[in-house]
Amino acid sequence: MIKKILRLIKDNKKVPIAKNMYANLFGIIVNLLNQIVLVPLFLIMWPIELYGDWIILSSFSVFFSMTDLGFNSASMNYFSIKYAEGKYTACSKVILNNYVLISVISVCVLLLTVAFLCVFDIVSIFDLHLLDKSEASLIFILLTCYVLEGMFSTIPNAIYMAKSKMHKAYFLDNLTRVIEVIIIIGSLLLRLSLIWMVTIYCLPKIILFIYKLYDTNKLYHLRDFHFVIDKVLLKELFVPSLTFMTFPLGNALMIQGFNIIINTFFGASSLILFSTTRTLINFIKTLINSINASVWPEFALAYGRKDFSRMIFLHRNSVFISNMLCLTISIFIIVFGKYIFQLWLQGKVDFNFSLLLVLIIVFNINNLWNTSSVVLASTNKHSKFGLLYVGCTLLSVGIACLLSVNVESISFVAFSAIIGESILALYVLKKSIFLTHDSANLFVKDYVDKVRKNILLVKVSKKI
Repeated sequence: MIKKILRLIKDNKKVPIAKNMYANLFGIIVNLLNQIVLVPLFLIMWPIELYGDWIILSSFSVFFSMTDLGFNSASMNYFSIKYAEGKYTACSKVILNNYVLISVISVCVLLLTVAFLCVFDIVSIFDLHLLDKSEASLIFILLTCYVLEGMFSTIPNAIYMAKSKMHKAYFLDNLTRVIEVIIIIGSLLLRLSLIWMVTIYCLPKIILFIYKLYDTNKLYHLRDFHFVIDKVLLKELFVPSLTFMTFPLGNALMIQGFNIIINTFFGASSLILFSTTRTLINFIKTLINSINASVWPEFALAYGRKDFSRMIFLHRNSVFISNMLCLTISIFIIVFGKYIFQLWLQGKVDFNFSLLLVLIIVFNINNLWNTSSVVLASTNKHSKFGLLYVGCTLLSVGIACLLSVNVESISFVAFSAIIGESILALYVLKKSIFLTHDSANLFVKDYVDKVRKNILLVKVSKKI
């Protein structure tokens, strides 16, 4: 299956989706470097308690990725759809309105963050172990700035997406991540303080934003420089923008919710175990997300052209490939996970097979709907799905909290996400099939046919 995917990309390397896949494969390598090198290096260079503090602070900053009110994602889809329709004035308006909106939001977020840190003790709220209040507060502000920088650097991606050059945006973003990884590695080896490390860590995204402004100006020249806030446009994008917030909110609730629960009920060592095992599983998620990111721009452009046959083709094939890829790598990790874990972390963290197995099961159920959800998200038809996602996340975290009081195994706690993931799978597949003007029967028939063909190919290849 993996060879088939790589061969398909190679044979169609001039196609936008293939270019996007190449750029995202680079992102996978970056993420692998991040996971393989950084986690054991953190464990070697820092005490477990300090690494636990870093996990809490860095994961909690994810909450601020939703402070753009989802306008970045919604405006990027809007720009691509309107560009496909030939409505270029609307394209320029949405970009200009986005810059002003993100600027206002950034100022408000920073002011509220400083006020919050002045009034409350972040050490006691987050149950930090080694950092004092002044250190933790400054690091939290810097991480907030890092998230806000990411919002600004994402705005020009709308132009790359509409011009079928999203692969370039992905490459630039991933190159920036490489530099960030190098900065962390250098900081750890030079034994720089955590504050200095985070300060330097914030610089690459500023440079990225400046370059994207320069580069996208050559691809698309904004047509309306006398800025006026377009209330009609903002009203049109308000609901999809607001509900795009639900995805980072749900992710933050899931990540931070489980981190806090495990840290509170099971301690820092169990938090490290859970975090590192989840990091190993997230390698699969990185591969799947590369498929999602590759087809997202094409869904938006096809929807703008009302090319539903193209949408059906993209949906059926992307869902099948992501499911098979996820299943294949999951089996590999189940078989070799213990050895990967021991080689990766050099015995610094004990391996827990039951936790690994539970997280893989949960993730495979998640993957049933993950790629399919791109249909809803790329066309700004995701509002109800977003609300359901937050609801299912709260359900999972609530069940995890109840289980933590009554059980002594973090594997049972991790398994609490299965109910919410199952509900989402049923809802998203149904809605995505409807939006692409497909049929559930034809979708299932096509899926089964693909499974049979791949089984036949495997049998034939074995005989050869």
